Formats: sequence, structure tokens, C-alpha cells
Amino acid sequence: MAVDSSSLHARDNEWSVYSRAHALGKNMRDTWPESTHSLNARQNGASSLPQYLWDNNPDLVARFMNNSFIWTQATTTSDANDDAFRFYSLQDYHYLIDYTQYKSIKMGSFPTVNTSDLLSVVEKQAVSIQGDVDYTATFRREMIDDLKIPADTIDKCERNSAEAGYANWLQRNSQLDWYTMNVMIIPCIWGWPRLAQSLQDNNQTLTGTLFYDHWISENSGTSYADDLEATLNQYYDQYNSSINNEIWNAVFRQALKFEIGLFESANGMKPDDCLSTD
Repeated sequence: MAVDSSSLHARDNEWSVYSRAHALGKNMRDTWPESTHSLNARQNGASSLPQYLWDNNPDLVARFMNNSFIWTQATTTSDANDDAFRFYSLQDYHYLIDYTQYKSIKMGSFPTVNTSDLLSVVEKQAVSIQGDVDYTATFRREMIDDLKIPADTIDKCERNSAEAGYANWLQRNSQLDWYTMNVMIIPCIWGWPRLAQSLQDNNQTLTGTLFYDHWISENSGTSYADDLEATLNQYYDQYNSSINNEIWNAVFRQALKFEIGLFESANGMKPDDCLSTD
């Protein structure tokens, strides 16, 4: 059943264990310059870059919002569904590890406004990477305790092609400027809350399932999405050009494709399916 929208922002300021969007969003926010922390995330309204990209790529947005994995998980319940969600969580765990490695490279492209600002970012980045390590360790522990995935399965699980492709794409594009790298995470940090809220509002969505408790309810808050939007708004004029607009649209579309692919790669899967057959 649908959930009252008044509860949607209850988790906005929490670092949700089961939300990659929250994990990435919090650590990104912790490393942004102080000048962005007080921005109004809606200052440009529908003209903001995330909203513009969202509105101008309806083909992939529709695929993302209606992907088969998410809607099967939300509207039906079975042991097979739970196993597929466990498999997805294992791949998400790999992504968190890969993103932690990637982030140490990414922040090297931060725009140097002044030396004090740059030193502040470097200091926060060191703390933030440790936070990523701690979060990923907590995610592993919660997969064992809450999702009932054996520790041995977690440790021996291999990346599937969808996750490996996503992670490799991030690494290959580590030379892109700081702003474009923030555009690359719009589908996760900005898109996941919209997907979760859409499921919350749908009367066919079932509550009390593994997926509802550990994905939908954990991803409905928009705090980190709003912060990302505000930061992109703040630096838009500094990076805006016709060439960059083409690049931003291309990386947004590619990231959406990877998010869709990662979701749908879990259809019909179970945790043991990621174990090596060697």
C-alpha cells in the first residue's frame, strides 16, 4: 500500500545503512567547500542541471523509473524476490568498495578557489574516505545480520558484469573535471529518492517486505539530492559551455544506463550465483 508522503523526509539527515545514495551523498557533502553548505537547493527550481537533464532524457528516465527489478520487488513477495535483492546488495557492496577507491582520485580535480579552501577540502577528503571504509564495513555487517547473507558468501562473491562495467567506467573517466564527476552521480544520489518516492506513492507497493524495509524506506529522503543540486547550481556558471553541456548529457545518460543495468542484472538471481565456479 502507499505511504503517507508526510513521512518521506523522516530519514533525510540519517546515514542510511542500506542506501548507496545516502552513503555517496553524505561523503560528497562532507568534502564540499563551506560556501556551499548554506545554499538553498531549490534556488534555480526546474532550471537546475539535474532537473534539466532529467526532463530532457525521458527515454532513459522512464526505463530507470520503471525497471523490472524494482517494480517486481515492490509489488510482489516471494523467497526468490528476497534472494534477488540479496544478490543486488552484494553487487552494491562491490560498488561501494570500488567507489571508495575512485573517490581518492576524483577530488584531485576540485576547482581551486583559494589555498585555504583547497586545504580544507583535502583535509575533509581524508576523513571522508575513512568514512567510506567504515560505512562499507557496516554495510557488510548488516548484510550478515539483517539480510542473512553468510559472511563467506560476501567475501567470495565476485563482481558481475553490470557492476564491473559501472566501476570501470568511473575509473576510466577519473580525468574529467570535478563538476562533471558530480554530474555522473546524479542518477544515484538525485534519482534514487525519486524512484523510492514513486514506489511509496504507488498503491500496489507492498510494505513489510525485505525490499521495502531495506531499500524503499531507506531511500525516500532528498537531503543529499538537494545538496548535490545546490552545489551544481553554485558552480554551473564556472563550468558551463556548449561542449560541457554535451558531455554532461552524455555522462548522465551513461550513468542512468549503468544504474538500470545493475538493477536488472539481479533479476532471477540468488546470492550463491556470484560465487566463482573455479
